[in-house]
Parts: sequence; C-alpha cells; structure tokens
Amino acid sequence: MLLSHLKDTPREARGWRLWASACAVGALGIARGLDEGIISGCLKQHSFINTFGFNDNSPQEATIASQLQLGSVAGSAIAFFLCDRIGRLRTSMLACLLWIFGTAIWMTSAGIHGTHRPGNYAQLLAGRFIAGLGVGFTPVVSPVYLAEIAPKAIRGLCVCIFSGSVYIGILLGYWSNLGSATHYADNDAKQWTIPAGINFIFAGITFISCFFAKESPRWLIKQGRYEEGRKNLSYLRNMDIDHPYIANELEVMEQQIEAEKRALEGLNLFQVIKKLVCNSNNQYILFLGVGIQVLGQLSGGGVYTVTVP
Repeated sequence: MLLSHLKDTPREARGWRLWASACAVGALGIARGLDEGIISGCLKQHSFINTFGFNDNSPQEATIASQLQLGSVAGSAIAFFLCDRIGRLRTSMLACLLWIFGTAIWMTSAGIHGTHRPGNYAQLLAGRFIAGLGVGFTPVVSPVYLAEIAPKAIRGLCVCIFSGSVYIGILLGYWSNLGSATHYADNDAKQWTIPAGINFIFAGITFISCFFAKESPRWLIKQGRYEEGRKNLSYLRNMDIDHPYIANELEVMEQQIEAEKRALEGLNLFQVIKKLVCNSNNQYILFLGVGIQVLGQLSGGGVYTVTVP
C-alpha cells in the first residue's frame, strides 16, 4: 500500500533534506520521554529522597512528577497561539530554551555541589513547571511542522518521528538512571543530577539543529511570504523551483489556505471553537483525534513510564 502511494512522489522529494529537517524538529519528542524516564528513577533514588526529605511513596512524589505535566498543559495552550504567530521553528527553539532553563533550575535545587545539602523543594517544583512549559510546546509544534513539510504520501510516517522520539527518550532516561545508580553512592546527589543533566545535551542539539532546518513553506505562504515559502519547498523537495511537482504542491497549498481564510473570516475565537465542535463535518475528525488521545491516556501507559523505577 505504501509503495503504491510512493509512485506518485518523486524520489527527490523524499531525500535527505526532508529527513534532516524532520528529524531536527521531530526530536523534540525526546523532551517528554526523557523526563518520564528520568523522574521515575529519581523518585526512587535514596539520594533524591534524602535531599528533599520525604518518605518513599509519599504524596510529594506525585507532586514532583506531575508538576511537569501541569506545566505542559499551560505550555500546549501557549504554543497553540504562538506557533502561528512566530513560526514553527522559532516556537521549537523557544521550547528548547524553556526546557534548558527549567532543567537547570530543578537540577540545581540540591545545591551547586549537590552532596550533603538540604534540597530546595520549591525550586524543584518551579524548575519542573518551567521545563514543563517547554515540553508542552512539543506535541503542538512538532507534529504540525512535520505534517506541513512532508509530501502527502509519507506524511503519517514523518509525524511518527515525533512519537518514536518520545519512546527513545524514555529508554535513554531509564538507562541513565541505571548507570548513575550503579556508579554513584546512595548519598551522592550526582546519582540523580547527572541523569537530569542529559536534558541539556538533547535540548542543545535540537536547538542548534533548528538553525539549519527550513521553516514550514505552508506557514510562510500563510503569512504572505510567498517567495520564501516557494524557495523552502524547493529546497525540501530537492527540486528546481519551477518543477511541475513544486508548482502543483504550491497550488494545492494556496487553495487550502484560502479555503481556511474564507471559513474563518469574521469569526472570533469563541465562534471558531463553536464551529469546530458543532459542525457535523468536523465532529467525526474531532472525535477521532480527541478519542485516540483520551483512550491512550486511560490505557494507563503513562502511569508505568512515570512510576516504574
């Protein structure tokens, strides 16, 4: 089935330029996965428990773990608007900066040297909330960017880069906890600060990669920057700017953007939401999108990744 779809997509359009940009932004999924993997181990590390003075299986464990989720809720709401205002790549870079800043705050809550010093619990929660803001950006901006730069035949595959990177992050978090627990004593805060510091590596790599990725052609055209969008699409498809495939894709893109503008013309935010929820043409799509996410959460998979040490 996939191969039959690919016959209408030139090989050049599926080249390294597309995958480089897709991987640069798709790697944002590591942010969520890495935290889930790391915090699950931190909450069971004796060094972490002793630093912040709480008992194993206390309510504080849930508060610490869920603080990032709380920040993610706020972050996703902010990214919903910011993504269209400043662009997909700038929003991705801002997500990385919040991720780095928040991690630095909660990682240093044990003190600069970390060993034999009482931890600052309020700083820990504040840092995890700020990091959560950045993590909350990722499921909004990354899938949108991936869907917009990908040829339609492999759009689903490209979007799955984000999902796959979440699970890679979880594995990296688990392995880093295992390594630190093996090589550092239970009274040494390095046992949990070193795994937490791995966030800097991936946030930094993703941030730098965004400088070399190309902004979404669709977003540029939507902003009236037609020539930039045309050049970026030509680059991503590795084709001449006047190639018929590029011309056809641009035409379809413009038609879709114009249709969206006509559909939303003169409507405020409340009216847009009402149209989304009440329009019978949208309800099935909305039901599928929301239903998949809700059922995925109700399956309980997230409980295991956050609580299994």
